[in-house]
Amino acid sequence: MRLTALIQLAFCLAILGLGSCEKEETPYKLPPKPHGNIRISQINLGENYEEQIYIHLLDSPSIKASFDGNSWDLSFESSPWGNRIYLNGGKGVLVANSGNKTFIRISEPEYLNYRWDEASGGDSLALKNWCDNRGISFDSIYVIDRGPGAPAATRYFQMRIKLVDATHYELEVADLKAKQISTFTIQKDPSKQLVFYSYDTPTKTLNLEPAREDWHLVFLRYRWIYYDFKPPLLYTVTGIHINQELMQVGVDSTLLFENISLKDSSKFEFSSDRDQIGFDWKNYDFQSGKYKTRNYVTYLIRLKNSGKNRYFKLRFIDFYSSSGLKGSPKFEIEELEP
Repeated sequence: MRLTALIQLAFCLAILGLGSCEKEETPYKLPPKPHGNIRISQINLGENYEEQIYIHLLDSPSIKASFDGNSWDLSFESSPWGNRIYLNGGKGVLVANSGNKTFIRISEPEYLNYRWDEASGGDSLALKNWCDNRGISFDSIYVIDRGPGAPAATRYFQMRIKLVDATHYELEVADLKAKQISTFTIQKDPSKQLVFYSYDTPTKTLNLEPAREDWHLVFLRYRWIYYDFKPPLLYTVTGIHINQELMQVGVDSTLLFENISLKDSSKFEFSSDRDQIGFDWKNYDFQSGKYKTRNYVTYLIRLKNSGKNRYFKLRFIDFYSSSGLKGSPKFEIEELEP
């Protein structure tokens, strides 16, 4: 019995000795917890940026409409009380008041005093004073320049906006010789912010845009004006307009995207200008001959949703597709949780 006890004791000591020879475990620092709701999206505008694309930030698929950005000349505010008319700046459309009250032959349209819409939209529009506060026209005859890409024979046309009411606009359109004059209506669609018009199909309303609550951002070509030049330099850019009815945006380049939280929202100054995100989230690098995204710039989005505000941070991380073609903006977006 005594010998058996000694053997058992020796066995136990051996086991303990083996355990004491093991290397002490070093605590392992876990990597940071990944963001739970960050999403990466990429769209293709075409290498020449020809597509106009509307996206919804919270839905899948995110693309709600896509069409050729050169397919329209003018767009019309579509709400029952709306009377604003916008020019397709990305196509180069301009407008001039001819000074006439009736259609007459215009032989040198290129010498008229043309105006343009400001990039911010709102009330800064070339056609903002076409009617009184009752929607009754001042009967001005406007000449529309459809831009240098339009066919020479149909680059210019004359237009009078006769009236606007809750359901439609009434237009008169004529060629520059004032020989072909037609009257037609632009029918409003209250479910949409804008309806569109092209002189290529002069008696047809173009319903191109998705429903007013079904999109947040539209990628498109539009006009930016450099007033430092004399005369002002009109420049076509590729960028973003926001849905002004649903969102506001603040911009910051001092905070790290990864570190921005909901409490930082008070540091942002929010704006509902349609070009608040705009086009300068990318820069052209002349040394490399390529665009580079400014991924240090964060856009904080305040989204109206069922009477409450939701906040998202967004930044752009690429402008090229996987095959290296430009015109494919890639961005990441994350909702800021309380």
